[in-house]
Amino acid sequence: MMGRLFLLLALFWSGPAWAGLFCATDFSGRNCGYGDVVTCLQAVGQRGGCELNQAEMIKPVGGAPYCLVESWRTECIYADVAACRRRAEVVRSVCIVNPNAVGGRIEVVAGLGGAGTGVDASVGDGGRRYLPSPGYEPGGGVVVGAPSAKNHITESEIRRVHEIIGKRIVLVPGIGAQGGSLEFVLKTFGDYSMINVGRSVMYSKDPAEEARRYRDMINVQRTKI
Repeated sequence: MMGRLFLLLALFWSGPAWAGLFCATDFSGRNCGYGDVVTCLQAVGQRGGCELNQAEMIKPVGGAPYCLVESWRTECIYADVAACRRRAEVVRSVCIVNPNAVGGRIEVVAGLGGAGTGVDASVGDGGRRYLPSPGYEPGGGVVVGAPSAKNHITESEIRRVHEIIGKRIVLVPGIGAQGGSLEFVLKTFGDYSMINVGRSVMYSKDPAEEARRYRDMINVQRTKI
């Protein structure tokens, strides 16, 4: 009888993970099963990062400029971001700009180790180990290698990067000696691509001529996209 009970309990709990306040995000997908940002970051490690799960946020309450986001409340009682950040570190969460003051937009401005400007300061290690929350648009760009077997980067991974970053400048090494696909990079990122060619130019017999050859190759390919 007890064996049957345990079996029934196992079947009951074998469904999908509950939706938490934070989502671990990497190239394999998005898992929103984390109640706090520390656990989320520990789970994802260096493979990707964590983002605020806006679907699980409680409606903001209060009229102060900054809000502490917790699983049971979003409390907008903080006059400055430093005070909000200190509390966020204690409860393993993040602070956002009061959405009621910015037209409903969710803008994470401080988390564990991240402070105050909203630029690359959503969740995690000083703004270095996370992917931005949906709708949050920090400045700057990214670096990602061109897809090739030598680079160990696939076209599906590049498509995933494009889905995440949208219209943002992308510095792309790996076109020359590593055999990356120039055509695919330009079709994916378009005029937001910054193509970097290093060894193929530096170690050629005529670096200036080789640089011009790559320049012309890139420009010709750009006309085809």
